[in-house]
Amino acid sequence: MGLDELVYGHSAEEIAAEVGAQHKWAKAECVFKFPRSFTAKITFTDAQMARNALLEGLNLFQIHVPGHQMRQEVFIPLVTCNRYNVVEKHPTSSCPHPAGYMRCSECSSEEHSYRNCTTFTKKCLNCGGDHSATAMWCPVRKEALKKKEEATRQARVRPNVSFAQATQQASPTADPVVTDPSKALARLMCLIHARIINASHPGSFQKTLSMSLAENGLPDVKLPTPSPLRVPEEIFQAVSEGIGKAITIGETDDSESEEDSHETKEVRFGFLAKHPKRRKLPTTGTELNQLLRNKSLILSHTSPPQAEQIILDHVKDNLASLHSWILPSSKDYEQAKNDPKQILRDALRGRYSLACE
Repeated sequence: MGLDELVYGHSAEEIAAEVGAQHKWAKAECVFKFPRSFTAKITFTDAQMARNALLEGLNLFQIHVPGHQMRQEVFIPLVTCNRYNVVEKHPTSSCPHPAGYMRCSECSSEEHSYRNCTTFTKKCLNCGGDHSATAMWCPVRKEALKKKEEATRQARVRPNVSFAQATQQASPTADPVVTDPSKALARLMCLIHARIINASHPGSFQKTLSMSLAENGLPDVKLPTPSPLRVPEEIFQAVSEGIGKAITIGETDDSESEEDSHETKEVRFGFLAKHPKRRKLPTTGTELNQLLRNKSLILSHTSPPQAEQIILDHVKDNLASLHSWILPSSKDYEQAKNDPKQILRDALRGRYSLACE
């Protein structure tokens, strides 16, 4: 991971101690500082600690190192014969040579093992270079690692190829699997859909979510049911009281009598606030509550079906203005006669589209 110059200036031992001191969940086994760079490799005692560091970052010497500046090293073991010291040919258990066979990994001699090697001239068994057969910079070993890393990446994007089949002996938990973006979007859409349905049918959240996930081939999850939409009690009170006619403000001035200054309009049902024409819209909670208390429910069954209209006041951004009308269908109106509160609940949830007069 890349480090700040102030952090990199500390010794490897100090960095390891700081990791454990600042994070109760972490313990650094060792720290290796790469020369001529501000990069260090921290080896944790547990793989989960490394994953936590990637998610949360590290706080070192009052400097935060974010997770996106870190990279978890993937350990991919190579098939190596400890008897013949060849790479990616066969394991020791399948070596064709007898059990007493010796081959020095330092000089390639068949007369002794590396434990008894005294020569200063090295020779690799795999590439013939002047280095040990176990050297990580051996071109044969580096090429073998490159192929296995590529196979590991391919295993993540090919669902019909298992991780073990692609890497053979590579650790399946070495690196987290990349999430399919399309599945993540599908899960989000299922969650949003269930939330919307639950708004109009309280209590249906989990059932709708499970069905949506199943239809998209996604695993089911159990989530707490969100709270249903809360309708102000003042509006429920207006629904239960009910008044047969809507009263709107006329164009006359304030000096005229109250009877002359109002005109009536009969509609199926709706809500209308009795507030003066020049009164400003509510801007505080107190003004809003006062406006709701002045609302009157209109329940008139004398208009023809095509004339049904709900009038809603302009209450901030949740209700329509006095110049907007909500037009429900005849079927919705028939249902609302048995439960007047339902038409209001549907209107507040945006079930009906608004149309200007």
